[in-house]
Amino acid sequence: MDLLVDSTKSYRLFVDDLGQLCLGIMTGGFALYEVTFRLSGEEQAEYAKHGKAFLEELSYRASRDPGGYCAR
Repeated sequence: MDLLVDSTKSYRLFVDDLGQLCLGIMTGGFALYEVTFRLSGEEQAEYAKHGKAFLEELSYRASRDPGGYCAR
């Protein structure tokens, strides 16, 4: 795993062992847990275009709907 971006207490962007770009986000209420998912092609393009601003938006959306990202 190669860590590319580490936003403490919010999200981590990394490349997994298969070379895929992944985002791990912290979510939860009473108990915190991490949701990790691979970025889609469209998300990778948005990250390339907008950088950390896109990651912050995506991590916010994923933390509000973790179930929608867990399946990925």
